[in-house]
Amino acid sequence: MNKLLENVRDAVIDMRDDEIESLVLRCLDSGIPPMKIIEEGVSPGLDEVGRRFEEGEYFLAELIMAGEVVTMATALLKDKIPQEVSGRKGKVVLATVRGDVHDIGKRIVGMMLQASRPCLPWGSKSGQSFFCKHSQ
Repeated sequence: MNKLLENVRDAVIDMRDDEIESLVLRCLDSGIPPMKIIEEGVSPGLDEVGRRFEEGEYFLAELIMAGEVVTMATALLKDKIPQEVSGRKGKVVLATVRGDVHDIGKRIVGMMLQASRPCLPWGSKSGQSFFCKHSQ
């Protein structure tokens, strides 16, 4: 793996919000395509965060902090991805189902999806009729 992409991955894993933007910009300045930064830097970092959460090494706070780092990275990248490269095919409706106690899953999925397709990130506590109405 490219050292710059390793640095992006490690910044996500280590929740280094003070470094992620400069690391992503260095990747772009080096000619690394935005989707490659996501696929080989951001996503592997998020995968490792998920693994550590499942193993009990990380907790909800670390998931949220890593999610914020990913948000910062994808904010820099999403407008730089040409539509034909990102494979945009329709829309995604994201919401937290009524009765769920938190929306961390929605937020993490939304961060990743927004880099490659239009998403309608709606609020929490959405009922079945919401999904039916907005997925048409």
